[in-house]
Amino acid sequence: MEAGEEFARETGEITWRRFAIGLSLYFLFAAVGAAVEWRMYPERGPALLAAHAVQVAIALVCGLVLYRQRWHPRAAQLSLAGAAGICMTVGAYNAVVGGNLVYVLMTFLAFILVCAMFLPWGAFYQTGMNGAVLLSYAVALSGAERSSSVIAYDLLFLTAAGALAVLGALYFDRHRRNLFARAAELREANRRIEEASRARTELLSGLAHDMRTPLGVLLGYAQMLGESEVLDAGLRAPVRSIQREARELLQLVDAVLALARLESGQLPLQVSEFRLADALRPLRETAEDLLQSRPIALHWTVPEDLVVRTDAEKVREIARNLLSNAIKFTQSGEIRFEAQRASGGFSIRVSDTGAGIAPERLDWIFERFQRFGADCAEDRQLAGLGFGLYLVRWLVRFLGGSIAVQSRPGAGSRFEVWLPGEPPA
Repeated sequence: MEAGEEFARETGEITWRRFAIGLSLYFLFAAVGAAVEWRMYPERGPALLAAHAVQVAIALVCGLVLYRQRWHPRAAQLSLAGAAGICMTVGAYNAVVGGNLVYVLMTFLAFILVCAMFLPWGAFYQTGMNGAVLLSYAVALSGAERSSSVIAYDLLFLTAAGALAVLGALYFDRHRRNLFARAAELREANRRIEEASRARTELLSGLAHDMRTPLGVLLGYAQMLGESEVLDAGLRAPVRSIQREARELLQLVDAVLALARLESGQLPLQVSEFRLADALRPLRETAEDLLQSRPIALHWTVPEDLVVRTDAEKVREIARNLLSNAIKFTQSGEIRFEAQRASGGFSIRVSDTGAGIAPERLDWIFERFQRFGADCAEDRQLAGLGFGLYLVRWLVRFLGGSIAVQSRPGAGSRFEVWLPGEPPA
Protein backbone atom coordinates (compact mmCIF):
# COMPACT_ATOMS: atom_id res chain seq x y z
CA MET A 1 0.00 0.00 0.00
CA GLU A 2 1.28 3.45 -0.92
CA ALA A 3 2.13 5.79 1.94
CA GLY A 4 -0.36 8.40 0.72
CA GLU A 5 -3.21 5.91 0.55
CA GLU A 6 -2.33 4.51 3.98
CA PHE A 7 -2.28 8.05 5.39
CA ALA A 8 -5.71 8.71 3.85
CA ARG A 9 -7.12 5.51 5.33
CA GLU A 10 -5.76 6.30 8.77
CA THR A 11 -7.11 9.84 8.51
CA GLY A 12 -10.51 8.42 7.53
CA GLU A 13 -10.62 6.32 10.71
CA ILE A 14 -9.73 9.34 12.87
CA THR A 15 -12.25 11.47 10.98
CA TRP A 16 -15.04 8.98 11.73
CA ARG A 17 -14.28 8.88 15.45
CA ARG A 18 -14.03 12.63 15.79
CA PHE A 19 -17.05 13.23 13.58
CA ALA A 20 -19.09 11.16 16.04
CA ILE A 21 -17.71 13.14 19.01
CA GLY A 22 -18.32 16.47 17.29
CA LEU A 23 -21.90 15.53 16.33
CA SER A 24 -22.64 14.40 19.88
CA LEU A 25 -21.44 17.71 21.30
CA TYR A 26 -23.31 19.68 18.66
CA PHE A 27 -26.61 17.92 19.34
CA LEU A 28 -26.14 18.37 23.07
CA PHE A 29 -25.80 22.14 22.72
CA ALA A 30 -28.46 22.22 20.00
CA ALA A 31 -30.91 20.49 22.36
CA VAL A 32 -30.24 23.06 25.06
CA GLY A 33 -30.64 25.91 22.55
CA ALA A 34 -33.84 24.39 21.15
CA ALA A 35 -35.34 24.13 24.64
CA VAL A 36 -34.55 27.76 25.34
CA GLU A 37 -35.85 28.87 21.96
CA TRP A 38 -39.06 26.83 22.35
CA ARG A 39 -39.73 28.54 25.65
CA MET A 40 -39.01 32.02 24.32
CA TYR A 41 -40.69 31.57 20.90
CA PRO A 42 -43.40 28.92 21.20
CA GLU A 43 -44.77 29.90 17.81
CA ARG A 44 -41.62 28.55 16.16
CA GLY A 45 -42.31 25.05 17.50
CA PRO A 46 -43.29 23.31 14.21
CA ALA A 47 -40.40 24.86 12.27
CA LEU A 48 -37.98 24.08 15.10
CA LEU A 49 -39.06 20.42 15.20
CA ALA A 50 -38.81 20.13 11.42
CA ALA A 51 -35.31 21.67 11.39
CA HIS A 52 -34.05 19.35 14.07
CA ALA A 53 -35.65 16.33 12.38
CA VAL A 54 -33.80 17.19 9.16
CA GLN A 55 -30.51 17.65 11.04
CA VAL A 56 -30.88 14.32 12.83
CA ALA A 57 -31.70 12.60 9.53
CA ILE A 58 -28.64 14.10 7.86
CA ALA A 59 -26.46 13.10 10.81
CA LEU A 60 -27.75 9.53 10.87
CA VAL A 61 -27.42 8.99 7.13
CA CYS A 62 -23.99 10.60 6.92
CA GLY A 63 -22.80 8.88 10.11
CA LEU A 64 -23.93 5.47 8.90
CA VAL A 65 -22.30 5.89 5.50
CA LEU A 66 -19.16 7.28 7.12
CA TYR A 67 -19.00 4.38 9.57
CA ARG A 68 -19.18 1.84 6.74
CA GLN A 69 -16.71 3.80 4.62
CA ARG A 70 -14.44 5.07 7.39
CA TRP A 71 -11.39 3.39 5.85
CA HIS A 72 -12.14 5.06 2.54
CA PRO A 73 -9.95 8.02 1.53
CA ARG A 74 -13.19 9.99 0.86
CA ALA A 75 -14.16 9.97 4.55
CA ALA A 76 -13.32 13.68 4.76
CA GLN A 77 -15.69 14.41 1.87
CA LEU A 78 -18.52 12.55 3.62
CA SER A 79 -17.85 14.47 6.81
CA LEU A 80 -17.90 17.76 4.92
CA ALA A 81 -21.17 16.83 3.21
CA GLY A 82 -22.83 15.99 6.54
CA ALA A 83 -21.54 19.07 8.35
CA ALA A 84 -22.46 21.36 5.44
CA GLY A 85 -25.94 19.81 5.24
CA ILE A 86 -26.59 20.46 8.92
CA CYS A 87 -25.18 23.96 8.57
CA MET A 88 -27.48 24.77 5.61
CA THR A 89 -30.47 23.41 7.54
CA VAL A 90 -29.71 25.80 10.40
CA GLY A 91 -29.38 28.67 7.93
CA ALA A 92 -32.70 27.82 6.22
CA TYR A 93 -34.50 27.54 9.57
CA ASN A 94 -33.31 30.98 10.70
CA ALA A 95 -34.27 32.42 7.32
CA VAL A 96 -37.82 31.09 7.76
CA VAL A 97 -38.34 32.20 11.36
CA GLY A 98 -36.17 35.33 11.24
CA GLY A 99 -33.71 34.11 13.85
CA ASN A 100 -31.74 36.29 16.21
CA LEU A 101 -28.55 37.60 14.64
CA VAL A 102 -26.39 36.89 17.69
CA TYR A 103 -27.70 33.31 17.87
CA VAL A 104 -27.03 32.80 14.18
CA LEU A 105 -23.50 34.22 14.45
CA MET A 106 -22.58 32.11 17.48
CA THR A 107 -24.01 28.96 15.90
CA PHE A 108 -21.96 29.31 12.73
CA LEU A 109 -18.84 30.32 14.67
CA ALA A 110 -19.26 27.09 16.66
CA PHE A 111 -19.45 25.16 13.37
CA ILE A 112 -16.08 26.53 12.32
CA LEU A 113 -14.36 25.91 15.64
CA VAL A 114 -15.83 22.46 16.26
CA CYS A 115 -14.91 21.28 12.78
CA ALA A 116 -11.40 22.70 13.14
CA MET A 117 -10.95 20.93 16.49
CA PHE A 118 -12.55 17.55 15.81
CA LEU A 119 -12.07 16.84 12.13
CA PRO A 120 -8.46 16.22 10.98
CA TRP A 121 -9.41 16.68 7.35
CA GLY A 122 -6.84 19.31 6.44
CA ALA A 123 -6.93 22.86 5.13
CA PHE A 124 -8.76 22.02 1.88
CA TYR A 125 -11.89 20.63 3.55
CA GLN A 126 -11.77 23.23 6.30
CA THR A 127 -11.92 25.87 3.57
CA GLY A 128 -14.97 24.10 2.11
CA MET A 129 -16.61 24.11 5.56
CA ASN A 130 -15.93 27.82 5.92
CA GLY A 131 -17.58 28.41 2.52
CA ALA A 132 -20.64 26.40 3.64
CA VAL A 133 -20.84 28.49 6.84
CA LEU A 134 -20.72 31.79 4.95
CA LEU A 135 -23.35 30.57 2.46
CA SER A 136 -25.61 29.37 5.28
CA TYR A 137 -25.19 32.68 7.08
CA ALA A 138 -26.23 34.51 3.90
CA VAL A 139 -29.30 32.26 3.65
CA ALA A 140 -30.19 32.97 7.29
CA LEU A 141 -29.94 36.72 6.74
CA SER A 142 -32.21 36.60 3.70
CA GLY A 143 -35.27 36.22 5.92
CA ALA A 144 -34.77 39.32 8.07
CA GLU A 145 -33.72 42.94 7.71
CA ARG A 146 -30.39 43.67 9.30
CA SER A 147 -28.08 46.68 9.45
CA SER A 148 -25.51 46.56 6.69
CA SER A 149 -22.73 47.56 9.11
CA VAL A 150 -23.63 44.70 11.46
CA ILE A 151 -23.71 42.26 8.57
CA ALA A 152 -20.30 43.46 7.44
CA TYR A 153 -18.86 43.00 10.94
CA ASP A 154 -20.38 39.52 11.22
CA LEU A 155 -19.02 38.46 7.84
CA LEU A 156 -15.59 39.86 8.72
CA PHE A 157 -15.66 38.03 12.05
CA LEU A 158 -16.66 34.73 10.47
CA THR A 159 -14.08 35.13 7.70
CA ALA A 160 -11.30 35.84 10.20
CA ALA A 161 -12.29 32.84 12.32
CA GLY A 162 -12.38 30.68 9.19
CA ALA A 163 -8.97 31.91 8.08
CA LEU A 164 -7.48 31.06 11.47
CA ALA A 165 -9.11 27.62 11.32
CA VAL A 166 -7.62 27.02 7.86
CA LEU A 167 -4.15 28.07 9.01
CA GLY A 168 -4.45 25.79 12.03
CA ALA A 169 -5.63 22.90 9.88
CA LEU A 170 -2.74 23.50 7.47
CA TYR A 171 -0.24 23.52 10.34
CA PHE A 172 -1.56 20.37 12.01
CA ASP A 173 -2.02 18.56 8.73
CA ARG A 174 1.58 19.18 7.77
CA HIS A 175 2.86 17.99 11.14
CA ARG A 176 0.57 14.97 11.07
CA ARG A 177 1.98 13.97 7.72
CA ASN A 178 5.53 14.38 9.02
CA LEU A 179 4.75 12.28 12.10
CA PHE A 180 3.05 9.66 9.97
CA ALA A 181 6.06 9.49 7.65
CA ARG A 182 8.41 9.04 10.61
CA ALA A 183 6.15 6.40 12.12
CA ALA A 184 6.08 4.57 8.79
CA GLU A 185 9.89 4.67 8.66
CA LEU A 186 10.12 3.30 12.21
CA ARG A 187 7.63 0.54 11.40
CA GLU A 188 9.65 -0.41 8.33
CA ALA A 189 12.91 -0.37 10.30
CA ASN A 190 11.30 -2.48 13.03
CA ARG A 191 10.03 -4.93 10.42
CA ARG A 192 13.51 -5.30 8.96
CA ILE A 193 15.01 -5.82 12.42
CA GLU A 194 12.44 -8.51 13.18
CA GLU A 195 13.14 -10.20 9.85
CA ALA A 196 16.89 -10.10 10.50
CA SER A 197 16.39 -11.45 14.00
CA ARG A 198 14.12 -14.22 12.72
CA ALA A 199 16.62 -15.09 9.98
CA ARG A 200 19.45 -15.22 12.50
CA THR A 201 17.44 -17.47 14.83
CA GLU A 202 16.51 -19.75 11.93
CA LEU A 203 20.15 -19.90 10.85
CA LEU A 204 21.30 -20.83 14.35
CA SER A 205 18.49 -23.36 14.65
CA GLY A 206 19.41 -24.95 11.32
CA LEU A 207 23.09 -25.12 12.23
CA ALA A 208 22.22 -26.60 15.62
CA HIS A 209 20.10 -29.29 14.00
CA ASP A 210 22.91 -30.17 11.61
CA MET A 211 25.51 -30.26 14.41
CA ARG A 212 23.52 -32.30 16.92
CA THR A 213 23.81 -35.70 15.20
CA PRO A 214 27.60 -35.68 14.58
CA LEU A 215 28.18 -34.33 18.09
CA GLY A 216 26.12 -37.16 19.54
CA VAL A 217 28.18 -39.68 17.57
CA LEU A 218 31.44 -38.03 18.69
CA LEU A 219 30.36 -38.06 22.33
CA GLY A 220 29.28 -41.70 22.10
CA TYR A 221 32.62 -42.85 20.67
CA ALA A 222 34.49 -40.76 23.24
CA GLN A 223 32.56 -42.45 26.04
CA MET A 224 33.28 -45.87 24.56
CA LEU A 225 36.99 -45.06 24.45
CA GLY A 226 36.93 -43.75 27.99
CA GLU A 227 35.37 -47.00 29.25
CA SER A 228 37.69 -49.23 27.21
CA GLU A 229 40.19 -51.29 29.24
CA VAL A 230 42.74 -51.40 26.44
CA LEU A 231 43.16 -47.61 26.34
CA ASP A 232 46.58 -46.45 27.49
CA ALA A 233 46.62 -44.53 30.77
CA GLY A 234 48.23 -41.55 29.10
CA LEU A 235 45.33 -41.22 26.67
CA ARG A 236 42.56 -41.25 29.23
CA ALA A 237 42.96 -37.54 30.08
CA PRO A 238 42.69 -36.42 26.42
CA VAL A 239 39.64 -38.66 25.96
CA ARG A 240 38.00 -37.14 29.03
CA SER A 241 38.76 -33.71 27.56
CA ILE A 242 37.07 -34.76 24.30
CA GLN A 243 34.05 -35.98 26.24
CA ARG A 244 33.86 -32.75 28.21
CA GLU A 245 34.11 -30.49 25.18
CA ALA A 246 31.67 -32.59 23.15
CA ARG A 247 29.20 -32.51 26.03
CA GLU A 248 29.57 -28.72 26.27
CA LEU A 249 28.98 -28.35 22.52
CA LEU A 250 25.95 -30.63 22.69
CA GLN A 251 24.50 -28.59 25.55
CA LEU A 252 25.15 -25.43 23.55
CA VAL A 253 23.32 -26.91 20.56
CA ASP A 254 20.38 -27.87 22.78
CA ALA A 255 20.31 -24.32 24.16
CA VAL A 256 20.19 -22.87 20.64
CA LEU A 257 17.30 -25.17 19.73
CA ALA A 258 15.48 -24.26 22.94
CA LEU A 259 15.98 -20.57 22.22
CA ALA A 260 14.60 -20.96 18.69
CA ARG A 261 11.53 -22.83 19.95
CA LEU A 262 11.03 -20.33 22.76
CA GLU A 263 11.11 -17.29 20.50
CA SER A 264 8.75 -18.94 18.03
CA GLY A 265 6.30 -19.85 20.79
CA GLN A 266 6.76 -23.59 20.21
CA LEU A 267 8.46 -24.52 23.48
CA PRO A 268 6.14 -26.88 25.39
CA LEU A 269 5.63 -26.77 29.15
CA GLN A 270 6.08 -30.21 30.68
CA VAL A 271 5.16 -30.02 34.37
CA SER A 272 5.99 -32.87 36.73
CA GLU A 273 6.82 -33.39 40.38
CA PHE A 274 10.45 -34.29 41.08
CA ARG A 275 13.26 -34.01 43.58
CA LEU A 276 15.41 -31.03 42.69
CA ALA A 277 18.60 -32.76 43.85
CA ASP A 278 18.02 -35.65 41.44
CA ALA A 279 17.33 -33.31 38.51
CA LEU A 280 20.50 -31.28 39.15
CA ARG A 281 22.86 -34.12 40.03
CA PRO A 282 24.23 -34.45 36.44
CA LEU A 283 25.18 -30.77 36.55
CA ARG A 284 27.08 -31.30 39.77
CA GLU A 285 28.99 -34.25 38.32
CA THR A 286 29.88 -32.30 35.18
CA ALA A 287 30.99 -29.28 37.21
CA GLU A 288 33.18 -31.40 39.49
CA ASP A 289 34.77 -32.97 36.43
CA LEU A 290 35.50 -29.57 34.92
CA LEU A 291 36.92 -28.15 38.15
CA GLN A 292 39.05 -31.09 39.29
CA SER A 293 42.20 -29.64 37.69
CA ARG A 294 41.52 -26.02 38.62
CA PRO A 295 42.04 -24.18 41.96
CA ILE A 296 38.30 -23.70 42.47
CA ALA A 297 36.23 -25.20 45.27
CA LEU A 298 32.65 -26.14 44.49
CA HIS A 299 30.17 -25.90 47.39
CA TRP A 300 26.93 -27.65 46.49
CA THR A 301 23.90 -27.28 48.75
CA VAL A 302 20.70 -28.80 47.42
CA PRO A 303 18.46 -30.47 50.02
CA GLU A 304 17.63 -34.07 49.17
CA ASP A 305 14.05 -33.61 50.41
CA LEU A 306 13.30 -30.53 48.27
CA VAL A 307 10.46 -31.65 46.00
CA VAL A 308 9.13 -29.19 43.42
CA ARG A 309 6.49 -29.21 40.71
CA THR A 310 7.56 -27.50 37.51
CA ASP A 311 9.37 -28.27 34.23
CA ALA A 312 12.50 -30.23 35.19
CA GLU A 313 14.27 -29.77 31.85
CA LYS A 314 13.89 -26.00 31.91
CA VAL A 315 15.01 -25.74 35.53
CA ARG A 316 18.06 -27.82 34.60
CA GLU A 317 18.78 -25.50 31.64
CA ILE A 318 18.54 -22.42 33.87
CA ALA A 319 20.92 -23.93 36.44
CA ARG A 320 23.30 -25.20 33.76
CA ASN A 321 23.73 -21.77 32.17
CA LEU A 322 24.27 -20.01 35.51
CA LEU A 323 26.76 -22.65 36.66
CA SER A 324 28.54 -22.64 33.30
CA ASN A 325 29.06 -18.86 33.48
CA ALA A 326 30.39 -19.14 37.03
CA ILE A 327 32.90 -21.79 35.97
CA LYS A 328 33.86 -19.92 32.82
CA PHE A 329 34.67 -16.61 34.49
CA THR A 330 36.18 -17.83 37.76
CA GLN A 331 39.93 -18.48 37.63
CA SER A 332 40.38 -19.32 41.31
CA GLY A 333 38.48 -19.25 44.57
CA GLU A 334 35.08 -20.85 45.00
CA ILE A 335 31.69 -21.37 43.43
CA ARG A 336 28.57 -21.87 45.53
CA PHE A 337 25.42 -23.52 44.22
CA GLU A 338 22.51 -23.34 46.65
CA ALA A 339 18.84 -24.23 46.44
CA GLN A 340 16.15 -23.86 49.08
CA ARG A 341 12.46 -23.34 49.63
CA ALA A 342 11.35 -19.71 49.28
CA SER A 343 8.02 -17.90 49.61
CA GLY A 344 5.55 -19.89 47.56
CA GLY A 345 8.21 -21.73 45.56
CA PHE A 346 11.95 -22.33 45.60
CA SER A 347 15.13 -20.42 44.79
CA ILE A 348 18.43 -21.27 43.13
CA ARG A 349 21.48 -19.16 43.95
CA VAL A 350 24.81 -19.34 42.09
CA SER A 351 27.67 -17.23 43.41
CA ASP A 352 31.35 -17.10 42.54
CA THR A 353 34.58 -15.23 43.25
CA GLY A 354 35.24 -14.51 39.60
CA ALA A 355 35.88 -11.34 37.63
CA GLY A 356 32.52 -9.74 38.42
CA ILE A 357 30.50 -7.37 36.26
CA ALA A 358 30.69 -3.57 36.10
CA PRO A 359 27.53 -1.81 37.41
CA GLU A 360 26.86 -0.09 34.10
CA ARG A 361 26.75 -3.48 32.35
CA LEU A 362 24.22 -5.11 34.66
CA ASP A 363 21.32 -3.54 32.73
CA TRP A 364 22.07 -5.38 29.50
CA ILE A 365 23.73 -8.68 30.43
CA PHE A 366 20.37 -10.42 29.89
CA GLU A 367 20.03 -9.06 26.37
CA ARG A 368 20.52 -11.32 23.38
CA PHE A 369 24.10 -11.79 22.08
CA GLN A 370 25.63 -9.64 24.83
CA ARG A 371 28.87 -11.23 25.98
CA PHE A 372 30.61 -10.80 29.32
CA GLY A 373 34.16 -10.71 28.11
CA ALA A 374 33.63 -9.32 24.63
CA ASP A 375 35.42 -6.06 25.48
CA CYS A 376 38.23 -7.63 27.55
CA ALA A 377 41.18 -8.99 25.60
CA GLU A 378 42.06 -11.59 28.25
CA ASP A 379 38.48 -12.89 28.42
CA ARG A 380 37.50 -12.64 24.79
CA GLN A 381 38.04 -16.33 24.13
CA LEU A 382 35.72 -17.11 27.07
CA ALA A 383 32.96 -14.74 25.97
CA GLY A 384 30.83 -17.38 24.23
CA LEU A 385 27.92 -16.60 21.92
CA GLY A 386 26.19 -14.34 24.41
CA PHE A 387 22.71 -15.80 24.70
CA GLY A 388 23.05 -17.93 27.85
CA LEU A 389 21.65 -15.34 30.25
CA TYR A 390 19.14 -14.25 27.62
CA LEU A 391 17.85 -17.82 27.53
CA VAL A 392 17.88 -17.97 31.33
CA ARG A 393 15.71 -14.88 31.62
CA TRP A 394 13.29 -16.21 28.98
CA LEU A 395 12.96 -19.54 30.75
CA VAL A 396 12.55 -17.94 34.17
CA ARG A 397 9.76 -15.72 32.89
CA PHE A 398 8.24 -18.65 31.01
CA LEU A 399 8.02 -20.53 34.32
CA GLY A 400 6.56 -17.47 36.08
CA GLY A 401 9.64 -16.62 38.14
CA SER A 402 12.14 -13.81 38.55
CA ILE A 403 15.90 -13.38 38.46
CA ALA A 404 18.21 -10.94 40.24
CA VAL A 405 21.95 -10.32 40.05
CA GLN A 406 24.49 -8.69 42.35
CA SER A 407 28.05 -8.15 41.21
CA ARG A 408 31.14 -6.00 41.60
CA PRO A 409 34.26 -6.01 39.44
CA GLY A 410 36.89 -8.21 41.06
CA ALA A 411 34.51 -9.43 43.78
CA GLY A 412 32.48 -12.01 41.87
CA SER A 413 28.79 -12.29 41.04
CA ARG A 414 25.65 -13.76 42.56
CA PHE A 415 22.63 -14.77 40.52
CA GLU A 416 19.43 -15.71 42.29
CA VAL A 417 16.41 -17.25 40.59
CA TRP A 418 13.02 -17.63 42.21
CA LEU A 419 10.49 -19.99 40.69
CA PRO A 420 6.90 -20.59 41.85
CA GLY A 421 5.67 -23.87 43.25
CA GLU A 422 3.41 -24.25 40.22
CA PRO A 423 4.21 -22.61 36.86
CA PRO A 424 1.46 -20.58 35.15
CA ALA A 425 -0.78 -22.46 32.76
